[in-house]
Amino acid sequence: MQEAKKEIMRLYGGKGWPSFFTRIRLFITAPFDALDKHIPQEGFIVDLGCGYGIFANLLGLLSAKRKILGMDLDGFKMRHADKGIPNVEFRLADITKTKIPPADCILLIHVLHHLASSEDQEPLVRACLDRIKSGGKLIIAEIDRKPWWKFVLTQL
Repeated sequence: MQEAKKEIMRLYGGKGWPSFFTRIRLFITAPFDALDKHIPQEGFIVDLGCGYGIFANLLGLLSAKRKILGMDLDGFKMRHADKGIPNVEFRLADITKTKIPPADCILLIHVLHHLASSEDQEPLVRACLDRIKSGGKLIIAEIDRKPWWKFVLTQL
């Protein structure tokens, strides 16, 4: 994991805000090490609301047997996501409106709190459950409001 994180830092280095944000995500706000233990080492994985693609790219580096699709609505972030990792691709899409492809694993990592209410969150979670292949996984990780500074960093 540490070597893959170093490679992510290299890939995102020298890009201003995306570089700074990558450091925050890798080392402060996102539990990537813990999450990776629950994600299949092979198969098709969809990372919804992937932002800059940090976790999608990390997952691709950790296992070439994974095929990763990252999706996000933010065009600026999507322009910085593709780092040329062969088994990782990205798509600009509104994850609340697009048809999610069938997957072995679907990720919603620090995403649901960006939706206005549970009425907005529930249809997305249901859509994910409908697209999980038999025996697959839906992994949801959300942030806590404490400590406050960590919560603020996830809003960026």
